Amino acid sequence: MYEYAARFDHGKERPYLKNTKMLALIIMLVALAAGVLYFWDMLKQFVVAALMAYLLSPLTQYIIDKAALKKGVAVTIVLFLFVFILMFVISISAPAVVTQLTNLLTEIRRYASNIDELLASAQSYMEKLHLPEPVMETIMDMISQGDSYILSFIGSLVSSLAKLSMQVFDLIILIILLIYFMLDGDKLVNAAVSALPPKAATKVAAILVEADELTWKYLRSRCVVSGGMAVVTYIGLRIMGIRYALLFALISFFLDFIPYFGSFIAGAVEAFYALITGGVSLAVTVVIFVLVVQQIEGNIVGPKLQGDAAGVHPITVMFALLACNKIWGTFGMLISTPVAALIKLIVKELYAFVISPDEPDAPHVSDLLEPVTENPDHGRDIGNATE
Repeated sequence: MYEYAARFDHGKERPYLKNTKMLALIIMLVALAAGVLYFWDMLKQFVVAALMAYLLSPLTQYIIDKAALKKGVAVTIVLFLFVFILMFVISISAPAVVTQLTNLLTEIRRYASNIDELLASAQSYMEKLHLPEPVMETIMDMISQGDSYILSFIGSLVSSLAKLSMQVFDLIILIILLIYFMLDGDKLVNAAVSALPPKAATKVAAILVEADELTWKYLRSRCVVSGGMAVVTYIGLRIMGIRYALLFALISFFLDFIPYFGSFIAGAVEAFYALITGGVSLAVTVVIFVLVVQQIEGNIVGPKLQGDAAGVHPITVMFALLACNKIWGTFGMLISTPVAALIKLIVKELYAFVISPDEPDAPHVSDLLEPVTENPDHGRDIGNATE
């Protein structure tokens, strides 16, 4: 009997136990997702504050390392810099952006009232191209309904921007949470990881390190690519004499974060505005310009600078895009790619840990997170997991 027990203890895990673990993992993930969605209205300020603290953490650490300051002083400096830069940018750009948005909406409505003249011009132009009748009818229908689509899109964009303005109480709570996360965020991570068993702590620490690298790699490359797209868009539209080129460039920058659809939506807005203000020939020129820029970005610049930063299959990105839009609206679409990448990483690592927990030569948590000190009273104190 004892010999059988020893063989059972040291032998391979039985298949039905792996299936049970897998089922438990799925139930746990579903329950966690359901809980987050159910309490999202309460959790969103914590999430926003944690994300802001995470994005500001490299600057805080840089000041601590270079100036040899205490963390509280560095956090105070970073917060003052952040608020000053934010207020400076808003005071300069917000009035111009709001004015251009208002003027653009007014101009679109005015030109949309002359839609019959626009349709006649478009039909005459397409007849010269000798396009098939079904194609002409489809294009005419799209043009006739284009003003409502564009107005609806811009209206939703304005409403999304308006929703970002919080009430005074919510803003105060957010600032307080941000300060606490910047001061003690690493301690919260340390406490959570230290509470786990050693093997689980090592796996979670590895996930945190890899997630940190993945997130910053994606953000850096995406900002460079989208920023270049916005600059080229601004220059091209100015050369073609399109008004509101700066506004269209800003829209192009933010929408370029939306995978697959963002750049096409921005291009459609620019082309439609060119159509109603400059005629079919200008609209065709804008469409050609947008397509050329998108091809260069998607096939040359993007792969060169970004590569496979997210490492997520396109179908997964599409699902994440729809799901994030359903949960968080326009903002969710902007962050759908990194969210999909992080979920993929977490599920992959948890699956490997549950199904094959005895990985050979697994690194200890001290090799992944620094510094590590032993505290006999409080257990292990694991250093900042996001460094």
